[in-house]
Amino acid sequence: MQRELSALARSLHNATPGAYEKLAEFLLGKMPGTFGARAPALALGYDDYSKNHAPQALAWLTKAKGDALLNEYVLFWIAQTQRVLKRNVDALANLETMQREHPGSAMREQIL
Repeated sequence: MQRELSALARSLHNATPGAYEKLAEFLLGKMPGTFGARAPALALGYDDYSKNHAPQALAWLTKAKGDALLNEYVLFWIAQTQRVLKRNVDALANLETMQREHPGSAMREQIL
């Protein structure tokens, strides 16, 4: 399962046609709600964000919440997506949470 997931994530990164759909199908079918699904959900959320699909991005990024290792990145990309959706109050709350919980973040300048 890890090899398949790794190959799908690599395909998404390389913009292989159909990779997004295959990774989403894999997550929803084989890994719904599991801890291991959070990193690929972050990848799908970022992919949607970078393609200006903010509502879809927010849905994936919300699924990625709760991962202690990814929390900093999830909060950041959720805030960025909320800004695109004109949900500035929510975005600011996430950035403040990020600043409070991750004061040494490599993304500190972007947060400020």
